[in-house]
Amino acid sequence: MNEEQIKLREYVEKRFQLFEQNVEKALTAVGELSALHNTSHAQEHASSQRAIDKAEESVNRRLNEMNGMKGILRDAQAMFMPRAEAEANLTSLLERARALELAGKDFFTIAAFNRWTEKEQEQIRDDRKWRASITVTAGLSLLSAVIGIVIAVTT
Repeated sequence: MNEEQIKLREYVEKRFQLFEQNVEKALTAVGELSALHNTSHAQEHASSQRAIDKAEESVNRRLNEMNGMKGILRDAQAMFMPRAEAEANLTSLLERARALELAGKDFFTIAAFNRWTEKEQEQIRDDRKWRASITVTAGLSLLSAVIGIVIAVTT
């Protein structure tokens, strides 16, 4: 019986050692997984931060471009003649042309003046179309920047 007790004791000790080894392996595996998870999380965070930084940079660049465009438009608008002044000048020119025509001097007729003003009006319409296209382009740029930020923040 003594031998059986020794064998049983050896068996229990061996099982206990195997259990300890398995626990150590499990703890090592958990530690490795934890380290891997932390590394992955840090990389994910760094990637998200880079995306946010790029989106912010893009928005700032677009805003600076828009501010530059606003300045250009403001400078151009400052050089335009006010409507009331333009109409007064046009009325004055028409009156002079009529006076010249009535005086019998045919070097400048009302018909020629009307053709000239039609060309000017066409140029004004083209300028307005150009300004509208710039406004649309600036709006689309701002919209794309906002979408980029939203995508960067949500991912």
